[in-house]
Amino acid sequence: MGYLSYNEIAALNSLPNMSVSLWANYDNNGASATSFFSMTRPNEWAGNINFLTETGWKKAGNDTLVVKGLVVTNKDGNPSWQDSRNEPSKGGVQAPKGVNKWHQMVMTWDGSNSNFKIYVDGVKVSNPEWEVRGTTGPLNFYTPTKPLIGAFGTNLPGGTPEAWQKAMTGSLDELRVFNKALTDAEISALYQLELAGR
Repeated sequence: MGYLSYNEIAALNSLPNMSVSLWANYDNNGASATSFFSMTRPNEWAGNINFLTETGWKKAGNDTLVVKGLVVTNKDGNPSWQDSRNEPSKGGVQAPKGVNKWHQMVMTWDGSNSNFKIYVDGVKVSNPEWEVRGTTGPLNFYTPTKPLIGAFGTNLPGGTPEAWQKAMTGSLDELRVFNKALTDAEISALYQLELAGR
């Protein structure tokens, strides 16, 4: 278990669009949620951007992945929460398998049409009912916001985490943050390139 925390990066304080791509290999160890990456909000567990798994929370099965994106944007001084994830009960691509194996995971936010999507191994898995959200426009963040890998903001020194907010058990690689919403074709190409080690 562990995490990496970085200083504030001013260029990430507001993003009109964004994508976060990473490879994760994690243990479905009964934790309700595990955070892969976030851009923190001061004194809050949920950051401005959050990329996590809710596999334990959803009790989807020992080998089923539940992958979630969550953004909390500053809407005229009030937090606006939007999330997107797959729904394993719907089957098909929404029930990806493979705990304790490496998977590429991507979340995208398109501020022009408020589409919020999740991908696993180059395939869109998010529930279409959750993809179009009520908030449009750039993601205006509460600052200072700091990149955090493998934990929730409350896991940092001085924080007060709840019992379910634990540092990640597993491994991450190839973490990338883009200032655009990658297209399906770009995500597929990125998956193939990274799968080939390029």
